[in-house]
Amino acid sequence: MIPEFPEFKKLSIEDAPAVDAITTIYPTYSDYNFTSLWGWDTQDEVGLSSLNGNLVIRFTDYETGKPFLSFLGKQMVDETAEALLTHSENHGMGNTLRLIPEVVADVLTTDSLVCTADEANHDYVYITSKVAALEGNKYSSKRKLRNRFIRENQKHEFRVCDLSDPEVQKQVRGITTAWGARRNIDEDAQSIEHEIEAIENVFTLAESRPIFAGMVFVNGVPTAFTIEEIVNGSISIGHFWKAVGGFPGEYEFLASRTAEYLVQEGVTYWNWEQDLGIPSLRASKGSYRPSKYLKKFIVSRRKPTRTKLMLLLSKLMTK
Repeated sequence: MIPEFPEFKKLSIEDAPAVDAITTIYPTYSDYNFTSLWGWDTQDEVGLSSLNGNLVIRFTDYETGKPFLSFLGKQMVDETAEALLTHSENHGMGNTLRLIPEVVADVLTTDSLVCTADEANHDYVYITSKVAALEGNKYSSKRKLRNRFIRENQKHEFRVCDLSDPEVQKQVRGITTAWGARRNIDEDAQSIEHEIEAIENVFTLAESRPIFAGMVFVNGVPTAFTIEEIVNGSISIGHFWKAVGGFPGEYEFLASRTAEYLVQEGVTYWNWEQDLGIPSLRASKGSYRPSKYLKKFIVSRRKPTRTKLMLLLSKLMTK
């Protein structure tokens, strides 16, 4: 059971139904998805609470590891935001609320708070049928790369795999290790290790949630994967994408074939999560022409205007 604010509880697998009951009411913001919460909670620091019927989450920053607060819900949002900001300020978590979904920001009405778009954390959402087909001029480069992969690798195969299968998990580990080995270890060793831990956490959910691995094989050897979760039957979240490298067009082939499978399963939209402000990720995700973004905002207190400051100063001087 999720406690009432200001009490928090550490995230546990048993919290999945309670989190799902709230998140499935709203658009599929990746950060609030239980699999994402569980996977990225590598330090066992994510906390859950409830305030005015809203889901409150104490996140840890994906890169810095520092805690911050956010919430999802439309009940007494002004009062909820004010209370969470005060709590955050009093407990050394900063003077902002982060990852506030657009559906929440849209119903904030108080003049004392201001919402700032957080573009680095907007989720990219695509129409699966378009990624499957890669038709038209805007997908010309993607289509050519996909076709190049098919042409240059005659013994290729795409498979939908059961992520709870130990052999599939072993294959995913192997691809992830190879992916990490070709990264700049000096700069990214910590983030690579963090991501490996997150994938291992997701393995523990594979039997209880609609998660699968879309995998590419070349000459019978696994070379790339995506870990997907179908939510509400109509949207899939692409939690992880990895490839060993060395096969031009492999990601384009993986994206297209995974999209074909999702279309067959009745999935209309595909959430590829945020780019975290990383230029290469922004360019890559943007090149697939998202149909929309699930926007998120930073909420902070509005700074007093000069007039208000002067009035406040005048009142202080007359006391």
